[in-house]
Amino acid sequence: GPLWPTGFFGHSATGMLRLAFVFVAVAFSQTPEDLYGAGALSFAQGRYGHAEHEWRQALAIAEGIHTASVPRIQILLAKALLPQGKFLEAERLLKLALEGMNGSASGEIGKARALHALATLYSAVGRQREAEITAERALQAFHSTAGPSDPETAMVLMLLGMLMENKDDLSAADRYFLQA
Repeated sequence: GPLWPTGFFGHSATGMLRLAFVFVAVAFSQTPEDLYGAGALSFAQGRYGHAEHEWRQALAIAEGIHTASVPRIQILLAKALLPQGKFLEAERLLKLALEGMNGSASGEIGKARALHALATLYSAVGRQREAEITAERALQAFHSTAGPSDPETAMVLMLLGMLMENKDDLSAADRYFLQA
């Protein structure tokens, strides 16, 4: 069972953990943005475990102070989990990020990125039909926000091409690859 009873000081164990992260961040003057930057550097260096740790801390702080950056950090954390094979948690975070962006005008590009990451996850775990549907949604979102010539749009087109190749639909695969 938990180390302390649920409701201890009016908080669940998860709530207490979030408060602890907020306290540590304040004590060491770390903001979600500082941790975001450190996580991005670790991710770029292929140190996914470090990026995960830093983005978990950033997420705990952002959730504790209820900032609008929560969905963005959830997407990044999910991206750090994917190469580590932590698919279930990554899927959960991506779905939470999508929910958090519903109705947010500024969240359209984030929604497109979350959909792309979710499609990549579905492809990695063999859920090809879901990957295809989700990638199509991501493509539509990127077309409407970033435009057809954006590099992120090209990445989704490449994913769709690979998905079509996996289905032996080579003419559709060629169309996607040529658009990319």
